[in-house]
Amino acid sequence: MSKKYKYFIFLFLVVLGSGTGTPVVKMLVADGVDPYVVTFSRIFIPAILCLMWMIFVSKELPRLQDFRRHFWPLFFMGAIGVAGLWFLMAIGLQHTEAGKSTLIHSISPVIIVLLSHFVLKEALGWRRIVGIIIACLGLVFCIVGGDLAYLRRISFNSWDLVYLGTATCFATYTILIRKYGHQLSYFQTFFWILVASTIILLPLVIFRLDSLFDITAKQWAYLLYLGIVPGTVCMLLWNKGINIVGAAVGGIINSFFPVSAIILSAIWFGERLTWLQYLGAVLVICGIWRGINKTVMPVNYETGQSLDPEE
Repeated sequence: MSKKYKYFIFLFLVVLGSGTGTPVVKMLVADGVDPYVVTFSRIFIPAILCLMWMIFVSKELPRLQDFRRHFWPLFFMGAIGVAGLWFLMAIGLQHTEAGKSTLIHSISPVIIVLLSHFVLKEALGWRRIVGIIIACLGLVFCIVGGDLAYLRRISFNSWDLVYLGTATCFATYTILIRKYGHQLSYFQTFFWILVASTIILLPLVIFRLDSLFDITAKQWAYLLYLGIVPGTVCMLLWNKGINIVGAAVGGIINSFFPVSAIILSAIWFGERLTWLQYLGAVLVICGIWRGINKTVMPVNYETGQSLDPEE
């Protein structure tokens, strides 16, 4: 297997892991946990874990001068891709039904591919266009399930714009990571992004932190899971993967995020998937394969070289 496809599988698994966060957030918010607290936990826990790793494992202490030198890129990545993304997700899931929120968020890969082409000058190509179209069709099948009349009944309101913001935030964050994420080590970059996010959110959440005493042991376990798996491991690996394969390829692979969220929500809440949803999942995978197969790899910002498809 070529190095290129190993990185594709690597990012696919990262997206699958990230998808586990959606049903967990839904459950916590539905149980009455403050969305501000959920968001802050998803930032504070990864920051502590990242700091501990740098101190005790990599022996790479955070350097304040690096934060000052790269303040604005780090600040915007934190404000948009972490604080903004997770806060809007927690708020949006309170007011937008699950199927519709997934449908809205599924536009994120399209935004990533378009921004990567117009901002980063990454190749678009007809394969990627066809792949995105097939994947989007599959997402529609996954969302409507066996009820095709769902699309006729669906209506949108002002709260849906909040969830649309999650798709925009994630797409923008991916572009920023691709452009600026290589300037520091991955742990340094991620840590200072989390610090910036904490600074932004702390004034909003500081008077709500007393609600942490009302959280049950089970809810604490879910908060820790959010902080460790989607919040730390998947975000770090996504940052690394995007700097290697490029934002456009990452955006296409991210088409699987809503599918993984639907499948995991079905497992989590005991919902049955229909044959149309299975077909949709297959179409998404086919669309991803069509979009990334035989594509020209962009330059890896970390090494300055492109991955050789034949390697």
